[in-house]
Amino acid sequence: MHPLKAKRIRAIVEAIRVDYPTVARELESIVSNATHPPHVRPPVPVQAALQDALRAVQDAVGNTVALAGGMAVIHWIDLRSSFDIDFVVAGSDLQKIQAAFPGGKLLDLIYTVQIDGADVDFLVPRQATPWTEEAIRNAQIETVMGINGVRVLTPEYLILYKFDAARSKDMDDIKGLLTLPGISAKAKALVQRFMPHELEDFNALALESEYGL
Repeated sequence: MHPLKAKRIRAIVEAIRVDYPTVARELESIVSNATHPPHVRPPVPVQAALQDALRAVQDAVGNTVALAGGMAVIHWIDLRSSFDIDFVVAGSDLQKIQAAFPGGKLLDLIYTVQIDGADVDFLVPRQATPWTEEAIRNAQIETVMGINGVRVLTPEYLILYKFDAARSKDMDDIKGLLTLPGISAKAKALVQRFMPHELEDFNALALESEYGL
């Protein structure tokens, strides 16, 4: 999808978000899938490449990013496989990321680059995404794939990240994360603060999670 077309659709989304939240989310999903198609599943195991890339990011910019996406979901609930690495990064730190890992492409709101043979995406938040810096500050220090000291979005902030992406698999991830003890209440408080227009959908997903749907 051409960036200008994506920009126009997002403007429509913002205009109808309050009155038609479901339609808005569907449009966001269409734009997201069109501008950032899923990474092609590699023909061979990529665990070693993912470990090398994770270690490289940790060594270079580990204090300014937080692990998100599928790998973060796997860390908390081991729900599915992931063949790339996603990080959330504050907009002010993007130049530092690009300097540390040159040669990538800035596609809409994602700086995507290959690091040690693995696909790595750095999500740059939209101006209207006020929770990102708070989420990075509150990220939990974990050991991921044997790499120590990795900052990982906590499940409740990861749910916000997943709502922002709004793809079908993201909704499944949210339901999985909501099965963790105490996360539903924490996540609901964050949704009420930062995404009140998503509260109805959040409540529906929480109910589905509770009943295993």
